[in-house]
Amino acid sequence: MKVAGENRRFLLDTGAATILNLKSFTSGESKQIHIYSWSGSAATSAREVFLPQVELGTRRLHDLKLPAIDLSPIGKACGGQIDGILGVDLLDQMGMTIDLKQRVAVPAPAGEPEDSADAFAEVERDMGSCDVAFTQGDAKGMADLEIVF
Repeated sequence: MKVAGENRRFLLDTGAATILNLKSFTSGESKQIHIYSWSGSAATSAREVFLPQVELGTRRLHDLKLPAIDLSPIGKACGGQIDGILGVDLLDQMGMTIDLKQRVAVPAPAGEPEDSADAFAEVERDMGSCDVAFTQGDAKGMADLEIVF
């Protein structure tokens, strides 16, 4: 993914909202936010970061404000620093579809929208091994499942 013209490494998480790594994006204003995970919700202090442009393939978004927290523990579990988590919110705004079999993100096809319930069920089926690797902190397993954009 490119942020303001610079290549950045994002972890794809279709069950999350997009969030930035505080160590990768140092400017911005601090404020209180809630982070939600499988273990519940927690209030934390985050920095709100302004991004003039975000690109994924040929899709672009402009003038985004996103929260940034320390994602170092997730980066360690994934085998290296990540600059953020790319969530379903930005994927949806960009009209992207994740093809897990081909391991690529593609623009949504023109025409009628896909049935979202069927698409979500397919993603859940395809993400099973990734979910297990993430939950168990299996960095090698996560690396083997890396999705190429």
